[in-house]
Amino acid sequence: MSESDARVQVIETEHYTKGNKPRDIKGVLVAIGILLILILLTALVIPTANRFILHEEALYTLREAKTISLAVRNSAYEFEAKGKPVVSKTEDSGLNSDMIKNIMELTDAKGIIEYVKFDENKREVLKLRYKKDHILVTYEKPEENKAKGWNVYELKDIVTD
Repeated sequence: MSESDARVQVIETEHYTKGNKPRDIKGVLVAIGILLILILLTALVIPTANRFILHEEALYTLREAKTISLAVRNSAYEFEAKGKPVVSKTEDSGLNSDMIKNIMELTDAKGIIEYVKFDENKREVLKLRYKKDHILVTYEKPEENKAKGWNVYELKDIVTD
């Protein structure tokens, strides 16, 4: 072995022993793999959590709408006993504005009663539209052979200014 070969060997040995080891490819691949797994888990968890939150909001809004339906019937008895009108042809909601205020106070609902069709003779709600944030709840009294009732919709903005 020549003197230059021995010197090269000594230099290479010093290079490796000083902590300047070449990159460990396996360690880098493991780190990249872990990072990809974390990204995939995040991509799965966030939409699932959002869907769960939306589902809970929809159930709560449906509960409020059903409570409003009951409050309409109770308020109708109260207003009729006082001689006040229940149904109003001039209001967009279909009910007397004082009755709407009374219903909102009774139910502590945070949304908007858009429309109520009320049968004064049978004292029952035939149709109801209640909106809260981006959730719309509709009710239509089922006819004998039709399976309609409560429906919950998510409203999304398609075009915004």
